[in-house]
Amino acid sequence: MKKITAVVLGILLVLSLAGCGSDGNGKKETDAGTKAETQAPAGETEKPQAEDGTGAVASGEKVVIGYSSNQSDENENSKMQAFRDYVDEWNAAGNTPELEAVVTVAEGQVEKQMGDVESMVEMGAAGIALSSVDPEGLKTTAQSLIDQKIPVIEMRGMELPGIITFNLCDEATMAEMAYDWYSKQLDADSELELKIGLIYGTASQTAQLVRIDHLVELLEENYPGRITVVAKQYCDWDTQKAMECMENWLQSYPDGQMNCVIAAGAMMACGASNAIIGANGTKDGYIITATDATADVLHAINEGTVDMTVGIDAYKGGYLMAQVTAQAALGEFTDDYFDCGTDVLSTIDAGNIGDWYTGE
Repeated sequence: MKKITAVVLGILLVLSLAGCGSDGNGKKETDAGTKAETQAPAGETEKPQAEDGTGAVASGEKVVIGYSSNQSDENENSKMQAFRDYVDEWNAAGNTPELEAVVTVAEGQVEKQMGDVESMVEMGAAGIALSSVDPEGLKTTAQSLIDQKIPVIEMRGMELPGIITFNLCDEATMAEMAYDWYSKQLDADSELELKIGLIYGTASQTAQLVRIDHLVELLEENYPGRITVVAKQYCDWDTQKAMECMENWLQSYPDGQMNCVIAAGAMMACGASNAIIGANGTKDGYIITATDATADVLHAINEGTVDMTVGIDAYKGGYLMAQVTAQAALGEFTDDYFDCGTDVLSTIDAGNIGDWYTGE
């Protein structure tokens, strides 16, 4: 079993001891093919309100909390499962008020996500977590929730007064962890010069730019003359787009003109690696790194086709997000920021891949 599971068990035990309703049973199986799941609240659909209008409710009343996911993929499925697990474990522990989860998937469509959130409100959601398809495009929806005094927990970099920013993984910290790995490679080989292609996610998700741009800033500052950014491209977190991008770069920058690819997401790193191996028969001559710890990139690191990733524990993050959403709905979390910290992050490479990948 992957190291990620052990970490999850640890947090569930900690949360249980803290009285958050976890029974410490750990991660449940996720149906990776699930497109959307809604656990509709029974009985009244009117949103519960405290006398002060904050969305908090009296002990004994059922509280509905929602998670609106941007898409169905390995990480989001893990977060959604964790969100449901938190609610199930809270209720199984006999905590009050009873919680009920509403979980939806927007499938990358802003309009669908707006409709999903509206449905949650109609179901009586007292707190809603958003993994926004487009943080800018969802601002009007988020503002509507704020106006209705429904706490909004947003995790994709939306900038809007009144929301609770949920920082699953600090972008600068991830960049610094990647820098530490790169500095070891550069220190070990004084002749190594990095000629880099940068592959970003979606342009509208500006927060994710930091994980690459800050890394490059650190490399340029500390290894002057040895770092050159050759090309940049947005590939929308898509494996195929990243592969096609890399195929173009192989034509544009032959004969060692590019020797390093830094991808914002794991699947894009895998796509770039596939293109290089497809063209050259080997990855030799390229350093390829990423962010995230999906099954494919763990397999790629194990096979030596990707060199390193800063892994994110998506399940643990989803569990914490459910906790914050529930506490905000109950009026117990009143800050405007929550940081998961470095506990959800790990640098994974050939040296420790055995702790994460067992061939399952």
